Amino acid sequence: MADIKVTPNGVTVSQNLRNLVHRLVWTSITVGYYFYFTGTTNSTGDIYYVKTTDSGTTWGSAVQVNSDASSIIVRGLSTWYDQWTPGNSGDIIHIGWSDCTEGGINAKAYFRYRRLNTSGDSLGTQRTVDTRDNGSRLRGYVGVPCVARSDAIYYLSYSGFGTDFGSWKRSTDAGANWTTLSLTNVTLQWASSEVRIVPGNDDDADDMYLVKWSPGGLFLYWYDYSGDVWTATVMDADVGSNSINLDSCTRVSDKHSFVVYNLDDSHLTLECIEITGNTTSTQRTNILTDTVAHTSIGIGIDPRNDLVVVYGGLEGGGSGIGAKKSQDDGVSWTSETQVDEDAADVDDAQIATRSFQAVGTIFLVWTTDSSTIVYGNTVTFVLVSPSDKVARVTGLVHHWAAGPNPVYQLEIMTGGLFSQYFSPISATNEPEPTIPVERKAPVWRPTLLDYGKWLADHTHAEQVAIFGEEAVSFADWSRWAIGLRAMGRGML
Repeated sequence: MADIKVTPNGVTVSQNLRNLVHRLVWTSITVGYYFYFTGTTNSTGDIYYVKTTDSGTTWGSAVQVNSDASSIIVRGLSTWYDQWTPGNSGDIIHIGWSDCTEGGINAKAYFRYRRLNTSGDSLGTQRTVDTRDNGSRLRGYVGVPCVARSDAIYYLSYSGFGTDFGSWKRSTDAGANWTTLSLTNVTLQWASSEVRIVPGNDDDADDMYLVKWSPGGLFLYWYDYSGDVWTATVMDADVGSNSINLDSCTRVSDKHSFVVYNLDDSHLTLECIEITGNTTSTQRTNILTDTVAHTSIGIGIDPRNDLVVVYGGLEGGGSGIGAKKSQDDGVSWTSETQVDEDAADVDDAQIATRSFQAVGTIFLVWTTDSSTIVYGNTVTFVLVSPSDKVARVTGLVHHWAAGPNPVYQLEIMTGGLFSQYFSPISATNEPEPTIPVERKAPVWRPTLLDYGKWLADHTHAEQVAIFGEEAVSFADWSRWAIGLRAMGRGML
């Protein structure tokens, strides 16, 4: 569909902030929030959010986040949603930013924190977590909040030029008070400002992970709260010597974390690492290898626990935003799907990390090199099977049925094709191999069983969000499904 304008008319959105982390938050399949700053690198503006209640089709009026009487200079902006933390069912979006108004970006920085309660869209008191006055060349960059599995709030602030500055603080009273913790052995120079924080360590709910690039490699820092110490592990020593793009996320179902990053200075190769246990990291299959240079990248987890990665710059060359999906934790990736309609030069692609608009779809936002307007669009992914010739059972699925008895489907994959056995709508609940095999041919036609499976896999709210009606008919659904398959954008 056509690209959607997310920010209000007449608003200029800064493209030059550091560490623009997770500013797009989905709290349900229909409700989302986007946070942005209206100033530029060294000019004043304010922080706002806009909200959608129709899955991104329209966005409401801007609401100011910072409570300052006058406009401010912001060098970094970051958010964290409670439910991105495993085991957390809260409604709070935690917002952190650096206020460099006093003397500009080369002087004094205040690192701020504020909470948005999405259950009623009320903003809490604006807090100052830390202050840094370096006299000159401070370049106060960003404050990054994150919530541990213990519900404690952590806040990393960092900045500096030549002599780096960083502080690591913790709050257990909703940000009213902050305790200073150790940052020993963690170097946070301004030139290596690509940093992500996620909940860490399966064994301790208070521990955290910090993922950071520096010219010496891609590092995983494990923070042990009980000892107030950091342990560093090199995940990849072969990264470029100049700055790279990276992003990370945590899968709430098993607490595994994933990192995507550029391998080299030319930004031609995009790699993925999975972090499990304490500091065990496993290199996964490259998402892109020696392709066109790409810009901002993002990673998220969909409701099926699959990985989705987006990036600026298409695999085959040309402008636009590409997206790929993995159903096996990065062992293999789907072919590229282009997200944006206009195929403009992309400056700041952002994915709705850790939460998704609906099953099988994402809504993400970006700015272009020639515009300070934020655009968005939805992409729906195709499920791609491995092309090997080994026969395997790929799943036993319980389907919706029109009658009183359930329908089961047994899938066997051979040579990249799915063979499906269905149990009849009768007394039996087990697949019967005597039922004729249905192969998904190149010219695909949906059946009532396909329709039933789709209904079973999508909630009523998801169906309404996609079709805009209370109950989609089989005929309407079939036309939609066939159209998506024909465009190579469908996922059932």
